[in-house]
Amino acid sequence: MEQILLLTTASLAANPRLVKEFECLKEHFKCTVICFSHQDWSAPLSQKIIAANPSVNFVQIDRKNELFSTIWSKVLHKISIRLNPFFKSSLRIAAFASNDKTPQLSKKTMSIVDQQKFTHIIAHNLGAFYPAIKSAKKSKAKLQLDIEDFHPGEMPYFNAQNEPDNRQLIMKKTLKKAEHITYASPMIMEECLSLFENKNSIERKSTVVNNCFSEKEFIYKLNNSDKLKLVWFSQNISLGRGLDQIIPVLRRYSDQIELHLFGNLYGDFAKQFKNELDNFITIHKPLYQTRLNLTLANYDIGLAIESNLSDYNREICLTNKIWAYLQSGLFILASNTKAQTRFLKEHKDSGLSSPMDEESLSENIKYLISNIDDIRKNKETRFEESKKFSWEREQIKLKNSIK
Repeated sequence: MEQILLLTTASLAANPRLVKEFECLKEHFKCTVICFSHQDWSAPLSQKIIAANPSVNFVQIDRKNELFSTIWSKVLHKISIRLNPFFKSSLRIAAFASNDKTPQLSKKTMSIVDQQKFTHIIAHNLGAFYPAIKSAKKSKAKLQLDIEDFHPGEMPYFNAQNEPDNRQLIMKKTLKKAEHITYASPMIMEECLSLFENKNSIERKSTVVNNCFSEKEFIYKLNNSDKLKLVWFSQNISLGRGLDQIIPVLRRYSDQIELHLFGNLYGDFAKQFKNELDNFITIHKPLYQTRLNLTLANYDIGLAIESNLSDYNREICLTNKIWAYLQSGLFILASNTKAQTRFLKEHKDSGLSSPMDEESLSENIKYLISNIDDIRKNKETRFEESKKFSWEREQIKLKNSIK
């Protein structure tokens, strides 16, 4: 059986797309996953993923337990930031300056490929691209990329003068080297192709694999509660995610709605919205994605909202949540990003997109409340229609890309 190596700088629970991919590939390949172990909300969920996949070999990097390696990696990161302005074309310096986990992941990956023979190496986020290039070259494995985000369009939080160029350099050099590239949404692919003057060679090896979930993870359920039930989920419940823009609007209708939030609650969010948490907002702990998808059946409206201050990547990406809402049969209220507006045009009657100003949000919330009966009446139709889109179908494209 051929062996595949999958790389990420995230934890398993924080990378559900990676989990979906190795769970489908493990049927035909021996999969090894190198990831990070974080001592936070993700730890118990990551352990459940490991327990559910005994045939997969997991190599977890625990930064606290591997302290010397962690310090070494962070020092290289700091040095690379200092050298960054003087070596603008160096892929290694750009990669090490971009992510302080990259040197550590690269070292671990090289030690693994010294011990095992892999036919394919798949990198799942920007911090994993350089380790993937380096290890694929050494082991003569085929390099493959899975791109969920347009990283040059993400807001830099450090090294602001050089980081956008670093990300573009990493992506351009890695995309050229890759045997095949999969993308989580059409607009992410389009933006990545725009990095190249001659994009034909990149386009020929590119495939969109939509971020759907297994159709087995969703059930239909009709709600009969007096109040309109809205739901939102993410890894973290924090400010700057769009919630702080919509909650003041929802407050006006607190006697007619419930808002349910799934994720790790941040203290600044809890402090700012203490009164709302005591009134119409219910917080739920993070759930394993499969269980979360089943839970969505209890709600009417799925919120896919982004802050007006979000980075450009948020304009063109499609998050996990919008697919989960669609497959649950929920009616979607989405902020009017380019990608989500296109998505709702393609999936007619599945929801509406809204500008994020108070007046527009208020009008749309009033519309949802006044049309609660029709929204619930058509839920089963939306649920049945969504069966056209599932991971069972999308994973075929992923399997076909690995040759």
